[in-house]
Amino acid sequence: MFNNGLSQIIMIMKFQPYTTMKKFLITIIVLLPHMINAQEKLIPIAGFKEGLALAKAFPDRKYGFIDKAGELVIPCKWNDAYEYCEGLAAVRDSNNKWGFIDKAGNLAISCKWEDVSWFHEGLVSVKNSNEKWGYIDKSGRQVIPCVWNEVNRFECGMAAVMNSEGKWGYIDKTGNIVIPCQYDAAFNFSEGLAAVLGKNKKWGFIDVHGQEIISCQWEQTEFFFIDGLVPVKDTNGKWGYIDESGKVIIPCRWEKAEIFDEGLARVRDSNNLYGYIDKTGKIVVPCEWEILGSFNDGLASVRKTNGKYGYIDKTGKVVISTIWNQANDFSEGLAYVSLLRSSYFIDTLGNFILEEENNIFKKGFRKYYPPLPYPYF
Repeated sequence: MFNNGLSQIIMIMKFQPYTTMKKFLITIIVLLPHMINAQEKLIPIAGFKEGLALAKAFPDRKYGFIDKAGELVIPCKWNDAYEYCEGLAAVRDSNNKWGFIDKAGNLAISCKWEDVSWFHEGLVSVKNSNEKWGYIDKSGRQVIPCVWNEVNRFECGMAAVMNSEGKWGYIDKTGNIVIPCQYDAAFNFSEGLAAVLGKNKKWGFIDVHGQEIISCQWEQTEFFFIDGLVPVKDTNGKWGYIDESGKVIIPCRWEKAEIFDEGLARVRDSNNLYGYIDKTGKIVVPCEWEILGSFNDGLASVRKTNGKYGYIDKTGKVVISTIWNQANDFSEGLAYVSLLRSSYFIDTLGNFILEEENNIFKKGFRKYYPPLPYPYF
């Protein structure tokens, strides 16, 4: 806990008068929490994406990336950063300008933008000093001028954009308007359909030609079709699911419903507890969890009413015990968890793959064993 300099001071103070020693000890007791907090600590911010995980260093509060061996491969020198997507990660420099680095940490696109998002379909949205958005490619070349008030990412070769009058439409990858700006809100295309907010303040869906396929009749939606279904909320405030023709497949009975993921969808019941249903609406994971994460690598994080986290499989069985103070979703086979003052990356069997040691993550496989029923669990 103490560095060599502090140890030497303590040795010297041992030979000082009692009153001097007393004052010194009082000072140490007051300052100790601050001294401990001042130690360098590396905390993962998100799961692994494309083999790297975003991490934040304390107390400097700078961002970098670690690999799956726990090595800091890109130094924590950025004021902010996003996860990697299509081989590039957005970073913000000391001048609060955004650019992009490659997987070696080299600056691939210079930091000159006010804000950016993630690359998708080879393009990324960027905001200039005039608070307008456009798009650049992976070479940094501007392919669509910064003329839009708001934008979304490209999906199916089209992106939703908002003009200066607050109306949304769609452009193609050359910047041409392919669906006029006429909607109060609009979202990305998924499975050939996009959610739009009509003049009646209701939600519906259009196709890539701008034709209204599902009439604007829903109070709210989760916007994206997955496996042919999308959640919608009716006038009674209940959620269910419709298919791509607009037919109700799963009746509106839930307090909240989310998009399908790995064949299951998260729902919340009238007791404010979460569970999962399948595409027929059958409950496969009972609504008994205070917090329920997304399924990734076949597992979802859960939190019991006692505040402890664990992981369940798609049958609802607890496969990694609910002992953790924090448990993030799995990504690329690993999940970041914490217990008391220690942090780990675990695999889908619960084995410790990376373990925090002296505030640095070290690779070292250690078998997971279910915990003994100690009171603090």
